[in-house]
Parts: sequence; C-alpha cells; structure tokens
Amino acid sequence: MKIYVPMDSAAKALGAEEVVAAIRAAAPAAEIIRTGTRGMIWLEPLVEVEIDGVRHG
Repeated sequence: MKIYVPMDSAAKALGAEEVVAAIRAAAPAAEIIRTGTRGMIWLEPLVEVEIDGVRHG
C-alpha cells in the first residue's frame, strides 16, 4: 500500500510528522511517500492512499 503525506513546511507545521508516525505505528508495511503540498493549506496535511493506481485523499 502506498500512502502519500506532504513534507513541506506548512504541512509539518500542521502536524504531518505526527500523522506519519501514527501511520507507521498502525501500518508498518505501508510505503510512505513524502510529497509537496497541493496548495490547499487549510486542508494540510492532506494524506492520500493509492488504491488500484488511483490516489484518494
């Protein structure tokens, strides 16, 4: 399973590192891919999960 989590400063300031730690604890086999923001700062950290090649936020 691929999980995308932003790593830019806005996402980090809004808790992205804590989100990554929680995902790693809950799903240690998941592949976490760090990305940039999509520009929706009000929605950060926006986590996406890839299902059948499609990313869902």
